[in-house]
Amino acid sequence: MKNLSKLFQLIPKFKGKTTVSNFILRLLNNKRDIIITIKNRLLIKIPNLIEPVGSHLFINGEYEVDEIEFIKNEIRQKKLKTFLDIGANIGLFSLSVAKEFGELKIFSIEASPRVYRYLIDNIELNSILNITTLQLGLSNNDNQEINFYSDETKFGTGSFAPVFTTKAEKVKCAKLDTLILNTLIKEQIDIIKIDVEGFELQVFQGGKHLLEKENAPIILFEFVDWAEKNAGNLTGSAQEYLISLEYQLYQLNNRKLVRIDAPLTNGSASLIAMKNNPGKY
Repeated sequence: MKNLSKLFQLIPKFKGKTTVSNFILRLLNNKRDIIITIKNRLLIKIPNLIEPVGSHLFINGEYEVDEIEFIKNEIRQKKLKTFLDIGANIGLFSLSVAKEFGELKIFSIEASPRVYRYLIDNIELNSILNITTLQLGLSNNDNQEINFYSDETKFGTGSFAPVFTTKAEKVKCAKLDTLILNTLIKEQIDIIKIDVEGFELQVFQGGKHLLEKENAPIILFEFVDWAEKNAGNLTGSAQEYLISLEYQLYQLNNRKLVRIDAPLTNGSASLIAMKNNPGKY
């Protein structure tokens, strides 16, 4: 399987490559852990090849490239010192950044106990020393233990809402501001990536004290209309909240930042929120 992944990655991208490759992967029907080497020479342990995160890494050796490169560019140009990865999953963002910036302090938070084990394994596989991990959910309330729904095959789609499965894991939750107040995160946070399947508003509300500051962190987050609806939020509500805290929003599209002056309410997009000017990208 490792050699097959190397072969797929050597094939240049072409229209239909992913479709053809996924057809082959379905025939193989691999539902077991597999360790592969991706393009930035990271070793990544993935639970299966069914979930898009795993299949894209297996086929192309990369995933969400534009988003990862945006974070790297901001760190490089602005000499940022801390990165907070909320919804770290198996660790692709954290590991990709850690490999290039050894002096950067990285905090990786993952709610699912099952997926968290892959995050830990991937950090150890790559002998990364500058990542601190926390296994918990972030929300707008402290000291709650609530259901977290994470499908065993779709490991990239965990949520506090039963969207992809009704099987739940109990997860402790905390507010981001509380983590900082209790010195679990001591450093000033410079940049955040958040992927929490529509619950961004609750996480932002729980970090209000951090986010209302003049030197508040840059935020990379995903807008998906149906995910916000399933979370019980109005579409665009997370964006609206950041605007109320004097953030400016941008859409990341083909490695270009396009300023948006009103919240998106339909479709999906990778969004950037910041209070200073973006670096060259």
